[in-house]
Amino acid sequence: MTIQHYLFERALKEEGIEKKGFVLKHDIPANYNNGKKYPFVFPKSFLKEVQKLDYSKKTDYFFAGTVNCKGNHREYLKKWNKPNSLITTPRENKFIHPTNDPTGYYSDNFFNINYFQQLANTKFALAPGGCSYDVKRDHFAWTYRFWEAVLVKAIPITNEPDKNLHLGYKFYSLDEKHIYRKDWTEYNFNKLKKENFIWTED
Repeated sequence: MTIQHYLFERALKEEGIEKKGFVLKHDIPANYNNGKKYPFVFPKSFLKEVQKLDYSKKTDYFFAGTVNCKGNHREYLKKWNKPNSLITTPRENKFIHPTNDPTGYYSDNFFNINYFQQLANTKFALAPGGCSYDVKRDHFAWTYRFWEAVLVKAIPITNEPDKNLHLGYKFYSLDEKHIYRKDWTEYNFNKLKKENFIWTED
């Protein structure tokens, strides 16, 4: 199962919503439960977790994940040489779950505090499309990293924006001048909070 599955399941549980007709489409991504469609969502408990982090922004650029994906859309990561950057692979760090099953690796609500703390200390998060990204089909352009960065007020950097999911967000391409703007991070965070959490009536 994917992280998307666990996060949606956790979000439903936190809101007291019965799991019924539970279906995920990972390529879009979209979540379905009891005949209702949801976007990719974080559990609401994440909002409390991120308040505990240190936001000193000591690192300029950060990427944690697989560099050697099929195709060449992550080739630039191998040659990344900007100062004050941290590029780490799954073998080198403890931020990414070692398999596709994060149970037993994250906390009970699947908030990976080591990973999110490093991301919170970063100004810019490199967010290429997922490893299954297909340029020709415009498929799997989305990535967890984009929203994870927004959640902890890092500005995403991507040359592969999803024309639907990233619409309206503030982010940079690789070629642009990267200026850290707190107004961008607040705008992005508020947009994410509104759209990618489940809000039920009290």
